[in-house]
Amino acid sequence: MKDIITCLSEHVVSTSILTADTWQEGGNLLYITQEVKVQCALGFVPRQAQGQSQTQEKEEGQMGKLCKDQRETLIGKLAALFSGVTADEIDEVVDATKTLLTSEAKEAKNRERLETFDGQVKTLIDKGYPEAAGMEKDQFLGYVNPLRDKFEIGDIIVIPERIVSIPKQMSLVKLAGKTGYTRLNLGVLTQADGVETPNVPYLIRDVEDGSACRNTSPGDCVKQFKKQGRFGLVTEEGIAIVTHKPETLCDHYIDLPGSRYYGSGHVPLLWLNVGRPKLDYNWAVSDISKCGSASCGSR
Repeated sequence: MKDIITCLSEHVVSTSILTADTWQEGGNLLYITQEVKVQCALGFVPRQAQGQSQTQEKEEGQMGKLCKDQRETLIGKLAALFSGVTADEIDEVVDATKTLLTSEAKEAKNRERLETFDGQVKTLIDKGYPEAAGMEKDQFLGYVNPLRDKFEIGDIIVIPERIVSIPKQMSLVKLAGKTGYTRLNLGVLTQADGVETPNVPYLIRDVEDGSACRNTSPGDCVKQFKKQGRFGLVTEEGIAIVTHKPETLCDHYIDLPGSRYYGSGHVPLLWLNVGRPKLDYNWAVSDISKCGSASCGSR
């Protein structure tokens, strides 16, 4: 039985029917469709026959990645694999195979999650964040490593101004050999009303880098974010985006409506000045096609 499970999992993976995400998101449906295929190939009457038309309709959507020849090949392999096996045993084996692949998918996703976090930390170390913070590497890691268990793919690590100043953070942003900078008067750079952020390294989640909000003023974006339950990014959060993906600024510039400059009329802006990443400011009422307000789902 164990050998059959191993062979079945290898057949399923090798035919590219199921990705890791597919097993997690559609496992029950795919279990049913595979069980139907195998049992029909062997001449058994599947237990799901009562909902057969509905299952077949869903099956076509899920199985659309396989051409007809691939399907027939897979059915032939499974039929040969299950030759002489009872329907109940097929059910047991398919269920065990699903469990095995689901477990492997979860492990793979967790590895990817941790590798992504470690990659961001390495970027911060390589760019000189510990030195900029006046810390030894291990001391700096003591601030960021507690985030490791909470980190999800898509999150971004943010280093607050209290640990590394905004001008210093901008100087660590590099794009095509050019160094970021700012000439803002930081004495009038504040958080927007009602915005609070941690004073230790933290994560922003479900980040949208502003691309979806191009040609919409920061003021109007803030109104949309409130309706959507989202939050406009603050200065350090925007810098975090371009620290890890400076090429974002080649596509569009980033308004940061979670912060304000000289009162409520202006917001910080990340843009390219003769190819150099620059932290500047923009009018809160400006709707420029090249600029978009960045936001997150939580922090």
